[in-house]
Amino acid sequence: MKNRARFVDVEGRPAIRFEREYPYPQERLWSAVTDPAELSRWFPAAVDIELREGGTITFADEPGAEPTKGTILACESRGSLSYTWEGDELGFTLNPTPQGCLFVFVNVLGDRETAAMVAAGWTVCLDEFDALPAGEPPSQETDSEAWRPVYELLHRRRIPGGCSRAGTRRGDLMSESEKGTGPKLLSGGNPQIPKGMGREPVEAYIVAMPEWKHDIGRRLDELILEEVPGVHNAVKWNQPLYGTADDSWFLTFRCFTNYVQLSFFRGSSLDPLPEKGPKHPEMRYHDIRRLEDLDEDKVRKWVRQAAELPGEKM
Repeated sequence: MKNRARFVDVEGRPAIRFEREYPYPQERLWSAVTDPAELSRWFPAAVDIELREGGTITFADEPGAEPTKGTILACESRGSLSYTWEGDELGFTLNPTPQGCLFVFVNVLGDRETAAMVAAGWTVCLDEFDALPAGEPPSQETDSEAWRPVYELLHRRRIPGGCSRAGTRRGDLMSESEKGTGPKLLSGGNPQIPKGMGREPVEAYIVAMPEWKHDIGRRLDELILEEVPGVHNAVKWNQPLYGTADDSWFLTFRCFTNYVQLSFFRGSSLDPLPEKGPKHPEMRYHDIRRLEDLDEDKVRKWVRQAAELPGEKM
């Protein structure tokens, strides 16, 4: 079973961690992470490895390029392997289980701000790794941009990733509204989106949210979809709506100059009570000024409660 990349702390240093369970013995996965021929199937560089603590590992990133060298930090046969690669440290741990083996991979980062980019790259590589012990042929995927949608998802999940790092420019991830090619931004930076039903207008609204507001909007949308599978969507009055039916809405959000405001149509019935209101007797509001300030547990609780309450018809 796969898990998504997690941003973790390793002895005070930033790191990306993956865990995957495989129905294969420990020895099979050990070969996949140590044999240069097998590494060539999934690892992002050609590798020559001296399997002993203190040994040398050589990486050839591109044909004709000067190889780089790392040092083997730990090597326990079939169980664990770690080494340096430029400013990072890579560690593999293989733990036998009754069903096969638990594969744990940790990339300790030399630069915290590369986290989303590094995690996206490893996600693509590990998808290739999955096929190796199964005896499946190499992927025919040749898209050099395969990491990009993974990067954007991880970045929205608040895994750090400066847009100017590792070849990704800020302009690549700017909203269409910021580039001047998309919907008009109204007062407070709120996108002007035509009224419509379903996911498409909601996606258009989120894509058009400017700068940091886009990250907040995307994460709010993800939380709502996770908590209320099958939620109904629409855009009306230039704001996305979420409901249990096409005429029964329980929340919305919109952009203001200094915050994104999350609004619950029956917010006065929520526990804890959202802090702002009321403009309408039953509505309550929660302002989010930075993605880092988003209390996901609280928002999830509100969303679950709100979806159980009678919706607003409009």
